[in-house]
Amino acid sequence: MGWVLARLPIVALVAAAIGSVGCDSYYPSTPGGDGVFRVSLALPQSLPSVAPRSFPYAPAVHLFVAPIDDARDDLSRIGVNVEHAPIPVVSADVSPAEFLRHAVERELADAGLALVVREDAANFVLRVRLIRFFVEEGNTYHGEVRAAFELHDASGVVLYGAAVSGEARQWGRSLSEENYREVFTRASLDATKNLLEDARFQAAFGGKGPGAPAAHASGR
Repeated sequence: MGWVLARLPIVALVAAAIGSVGCDSYYPSTPGGDGVFRVSLALPQSLPSVAPRSFPYAPAVHLFVAPIDDARDDLSRIGVNVEHAPIPVVSADVSPAEFLRHAVERELADAGLALVVREDAANFVLRVRLIRFFVEEGNTYHGEVRAAFELHDASGVVLYGAAVSGEARQWGRSLSEENYREVFTRASLDATKNLLEDARFQAAFGGKGPGAPAAHASGR
């Protein structure tokens, strides 16, 4: 009996530990002393391209992607963990606008559009207003990136305008920088894919490349 009683505190500790583990996993990282969880938003260098193969190649296009206007309601947060008491999530380095611009530029280039680094060298300018860039972590990670895109010609005339969104969901360990980055990346690429697959966006380039723009559904 004495042996059993001596082991009870250990059993209680194990039970408490098991009870504290969520359905995804334990917390591999913890917030700082201010109760905020910080995520590095560096976009992975090696990612599979989502640029649609049917996007018309346009060699006469010189496109400039303007710095993105961050118009989110709450500029301080990029997410929240709601498994227990809410833990706000913020970027540790790169801004959401920079992150999305990098993703958009990469996919536009992969689609065959020539990008230029100066607006005065462009005959098309893509202006983007970021509306939402957020991941909510509960039983799963759910991320959404939504932005308003406008394509202008060199004189400033708007050729295309639409709000486009992308989403991503996945399971993963709680409060994981890697999981947050992956969800933000996949949601950003999903939004860019939906932009590139929009037949109106393709047509807005006005036949600058050979052949007519191919129209196909965006899947939304």
